[in-house]
Formats: sequence, structure tokens, C-alpha cells
Amino acid sequence: MILTNLPVIIVPIFNALDDVLECVESLRANTPPEAQILLIDDASTDPAVQPTLTALAAQHGLRYVRKPVNTGFVGSCNLGFEMAKPHDVVIVNSDVIVPADWLLRLQTAAYHRSNIASATPFTNHGSILSLPHIDRPSHDLPLGMSLAEVDARVRNASLRLYPIIPTAIGHLTYIKRSALDAVVGVNALTGFDDAFAPGYGEEVDFSQRSIMAGFCHVVADDLFVHHKGSKSFGGPSSPQKEQRRREIQEAHERLINQRYPWYEAARGLNANEADSPFARAAVRARAALLGYHIAIDATCVSQYTTGTQVFTLELINAVIDRLLIQRQSPNHAFTHSPIPFKLSLVVADGPLPDILQQVAARAGSFCTLMPIKTLRQRLKEDKTPPFDLLHRPFQLTSSRDLLFLLSSARRFIVSQLDCIAYANPSYALNAETWVAYRQLTERVFALADGITYISADARHDAKHRGLLIASERECVAYLGVNHQLHLAEASADDVAKLRGKLGDAPFLLVLGTNFRHKNRTYAIHMLRALIAQHGWAGNLVFAGPNVASGGSVQEEAEAVAGLESRVIYLGAIDEAQKSWLLQNTALVLYPSNYEGFGIVPFEAAQVGVPCLALRNTSVAEVLGDEVRYLENNDPQASVGLVWQMLTDRAVAAAQVAAIAARAGRFDWHTVAQETLAFYDRVLTLPARRPAHGAGLAAADLEDETAVVTVAANNWLQRGIKAINTLRREGRAGLRREIDQYLRWKRGQF
Repeated sequence: MILTNLPVIIVPIFNALDDVLECVESLRANTPPEAQILLIDDASTDPAVQPTLTALAAQHGLRYVRKPVNTGFVGSCNLGFEMAKPHDVVIVNSDVIVPADWLLRLQTAAYHRSNIASATPFTNHGSILSLPHIDRPSHDLPLGMSLAEVDARVRNASLRLYPIIPTAIGHLTYIKRSALDAVVGVNALTGFDDAFAPGYGEEVDFSQRSIMAGFCHVVADDLFVHHKGSKSFGGPSSPQKEQRRREIQEAHERLINQRYPWYEAARGLNANEADSPFARAAVRARAALLGYHIAIDATCVSQYTTGTQVFTLELINAVIDRLLIQRQSPNHAFTHSPIPFKLSLVVADGPLPDILQQVAARAGSFCTLMPIKTLRQRLKEDKTPPFDLLHRPFQLTSSRDLLFLLSSARRFIVSQLDCIAYANPSYALNAETWVAYRQLTERVFALADGITYISADARHDAKHRGLLIASERECVAYLGVNHQLHLAEASADDVAKLRGKLGDAPFLLVLGTNFRHKNRTYAIHMLRALIAQHGWAGNLVFAGPNVASGGSVQEEAEAVAGLESRVIYLGAIDEAQKSWLLQNTALVLYPSNYEGFGIVPFEAAQVGVPCLALRNTSVAEVLGDEVRYLENNDPQASVGLVWQMLTDRAVAAAQVAAIAARAGRFDWHTVAQETLAFYDRVLTLPARRPAHGAGLAAADLEDETAVVTVAANNWLQRGIKAINTLRREGRAGLRREIDQYLRWKRGQF
């Protein structure tokens, strides 16, 4: 009489004594001692089996039963079902090895719902539950790992979805007594049908009868067992026995198809559904062993440096740091995910900037560079997306960008840096491109698996404008301010040129483009107020390019009247020149009305220079309450504060200290940690987009020509932009714009 409430563990045995002993030893070592282990010997022909197992059972409190005649696996299981009444059972093939704590996890899966009939774990040799590749069983453990390591990886990574499958798998199966009692076979007996004796197909038949009775079958997706793979069925192999085995299997498969004509269709659905709970659980388990392949879109990186490029490169560099830490300390507590990541950087075709090559080289073999041309060729040859996740850390500019993301990865994430272009029609080349950009942005929010923002204000702004995404699919990952890659000193020639333009007078500095929201005219009016009220002898310096549309050229020209000799325009500058200007300015003004983050105040504080900003959008969030701000857009309200910053070292030092104190909150390593954790979170969620992209067919995306900013949509506008670029940035800038346009024209995303 079995007196415990735990299931009875049934081990059907026929010869293969070494496998049996190893199986029983793993059960004894890893199963609660109160659980009954029932060894059912199907009249083994090996004379060593009976005395060995009799002694083993007596020594360790197991139960050993020897059948008088060989009736096969089905007969052994049915005998075990009867002997185990009224308890649940677990059928364990005698060539299976179990890990620690296996039974509790298996039982938890079986009782996830009341109408679950069976629960089966992942294994290396188990048809649709084979890892690391479904339906590609192997006799060996994956990648030469130990069972403990494989099981730990699967367990730690599991989503515990307990996904439904069309049939139990026979290597190791928990069967609930409620199902055994309810499911009656064609022979009016519970359990497995003798028509499938000696074996093959009996669990499929039982599973289909269970489904017909209202039950289902699940995967214990947090458990992995080692199955050596049919070594014990039928004893030592021979050509004759293999032939007989194939004949039995084929006959039983025909019987299954006759009884349950839907079974193959159900199995096909299970195997082919790309984002079902089973697919998600299987992909997660596979990734626990092989890793996720993630990619970061670095196509914006060129020889020309912009804020977007700085952000992209620093993020990549910090992500590589975190991945190196995980690789160097694989047993360390998870830094971001229980699953290892492999990294690719998607890059533009042609020569790559040295800085990008250096960053990738530091990562070694786990980071690869994939040019767009190579990626496109791979997508043509293999329709399966090469990446598990692709992150574009900057906003999209064309529908082809979206098609690129949709086709290249199972999941994609976009960084919504701000809503400035979405909100401001004057920044588009014309009304059509602005409307197209808005529609594109809305599609991104409808289809993306995740959106990151660089501030909470940027997230609030997006929601305020109706750009919505579920909370579990969004992440605020602030920018870092401790740049590692963009630290440069101006050359002697640069210094001489700058001094020649600026002279020896002190100067206020405004960094950035002349977008109207940057509010550069405020700085001109502040200069006028300083001269009028305090007789200040300094100048105002603007450093940054003029934009093709939406710039404040006209407004600045009107404001600067009478101060032409005191306002100096430097145009586009590089990082080294910017560093020198910051170190030599008296004060940085940052009067922007609209920012997604706002990094300029931190750049000033890093070199000991004060900065005054308007308390607008994200700036107040990022800089905090201890920093002093410009009062409003009336320079008269703040000219006294500006004068204090220029003349009182203590006031200036306090401002620098207050900004520097906030800088500690914005560290690139923290950004990378949060970003990688978000990757892992998104990879656990179902894909958002249906097969045709939320009603938008791929052909629609391919045919669209709505492109903003980087690819003007008529020759006149392109020509104007080319002239402006040449004037501002020289031949290098013009070449960049031409290359970018040609890539777009060729459809290279």
C-alpha cells in the first residue's frame, strides 16, 4: 500500500542494466525520500538484472516487480498505473537522468490548471521538446554541458508559461490520476491502449483521448532532463530489431492517423506557430543554451559626428562592457539577464569610422559587424530573421526603415528620443513629408515590440501626443554623461584658428543647431541686456550648424542688428573644438524650449564652467531642483543671475557643483544595464505585430517614398540642402548627405 500524496514514479525496465542503474541513482539522489519509486522489470533477458535490482530495492526502500512474461512498455506502464492507485504517476524511461528538484517543478506544471492531464519536461532527445533545436533530437547533452548546468540555465531563464502541446512525450511524463480515471480506452480500460503494445504511439493515443475528454497536456518549461534516446527499448540493437522497430512505429502511426485525423494538423500548428506560448517557451529555453542574438543599428555612424551618433556609439560601447562582464563571470549573479547575448552591429556599407571599428574590436568574437548589403543578401537567402532582437537607438525617417526592422528580427525596439519633429511641421521640408513622418512614427508605436525614451518627460510627451504603447513595452533609459569615446583635445592649429576668430574678449557660448526651439535669439537679447545694464565687454558665440528647414536664421538676423561685431558664428564644429570652447567660455547658455534630455549643462560642468538653462521639458527633470535656472523667455528677468554667474566665482562654482552632483545619476554603464534588461523583458513578451504588420502589407511599405529630413522628396529641395550642407560642413558633410541619399534610393534602408 502506497501511503504518500506524492506521485508514484514508474520506471519500466527491459535489460540495459547500466542505464537503469544510472537512472535509479539519479532518482534516488534527486527525489524526496517519501516518494515511491516503482521498478517494473519486463522479464529482462539479462540474467544480472533481477538479482541486481532486487538487492538495490531492498537496500534503498524501492519497490521492484518482475513480470513473468515480456508484454512490452505499454503493459509495464498499465501495471504501474494499477499498482499506483489512487496516486498520480510519473513514467520515467530507464535511460533518463533527472536533475535536482525535478519532481516539484514537474508537479507544479501538472497542477497549473485543473484540466491538465500530463506534464513533460524539455530534454535533449524528445521530438518537439528537444533542445537546443526542436524536433532535432540528440543523444548527447547540448554543447558538452553537464545536466546540472543545462537544467540550471533552462530553469533560470524559464517564463513558466507551461505551454500546451498536442501530446505528452514519452521520455518522462507526469500523468494525473484524474485523467487516468476519466480517460477510458477502446478496450474499456484506463491507461494506455494495448493496441500500441509493445510501444510507440501509446502516449499520443492517450493524449488524444484526454483532449477529447476535456484535458490538455503541457510542458514543464523550467525543467530539463537527460534522455539517452531509446537505448533501453528492445535491448541490444541489431539490424533485424531496428527493422522490426520501424515496422511497429509505422503501423502505430497509421493507427493514430486513422483514429485522430486531426493529430498531424495539431502537431504542425504546434511546430509552425511563430509566437505561440509553446514557441516562446521553446525559444527561451533554446536561448538559455545558445544565447540570444541581438543587434544594434549603427547605420547612423559615419565620419561626421552628431548628437545621435554620440549617443549610439556610447550606448554600444557601454553594452559591450556589460556583455564582457557577463562573459568573464558567467556564474556571477545575473547582470541583466539569465541568458547570454551575442551582439551584431548593423552598419552602413562602405568604409567604417575608425572609432566604430575600435569599439567592435574590443568586444572580440562575440560582436560582429554586419553591413546593410550583407544583411539584405542574408534576408534574400534565408527568410528567417537573423536576429532575435534589433534595437534602433534613434528615430526612423522612412517606411523602408520600418520594413528593415520588421524583416530583420523577431522583435525590434526603437528609441524615441523626443517628439520635436513629430510636433513641429516647420522642421519638415514640406507638409507632405511632415504628415508622412507623423504617420510613420504612429506605425512604429503600433508595431514596435518596445520603445525606449531618454527621459520620463520624453515618455510623457509621447503619451500626451497619443503615441501609446503598453507600459511593459516601454523603458526610460536616460543618457549617460560620462562619455568614454568622445574625449578630445583641440590641436594647436584649431586653437589658433579659434583664437583668431574669438579674440581675447570673454564670451558666452551657445552650442547646438539653429532649430527654432533652441531659442538662440534669447541669447542675443541677453547679450544686449548685459551690455546695456552692466557694460559687459564680452561677446556671444554660436557653435553648431544651420538646418535646412525650421532654422532661426531670419529671427537671429533681426535680433542681432547693431551687435554684429559681438555675435560670432562658428558653424559646425568637431568634438575637440567643442571641448576647447567649453573650457574657455565664461558661461554656457542653454535657453532651449524643448529637449528630450539635454546634455550640454553636464558637458560644461565637467570642465568647471557654469551653465544656465530654462526650466523646460526634460531639462528640469534631468538637472533637478538644486540648480539655478533662467526665469523665463524674457532676458530682463534673468540678466541679474547671468551677471552673477559671470562675476561671482562662488555663485558660478555652486552652479557647477549642483550640476556635477546630478551627473552621477546618468552613467553609461547604468544605461546599458537598464537597456539590456529591457531587451530581455521584450524578448519574453509576445510579438505585437501580426503576420502582415498590423494591416500594413510589406508591399505597401516597400512602395512608399515618404522620407523626411535625410532624403528630400524633390530635386529643388535636395539641391538647396546640398548647398547648405556644403557651406556648413564642407565636402565631407556633402559626401555624407549624398551617400545617405543614395543608400535610401537603392532601398538600403
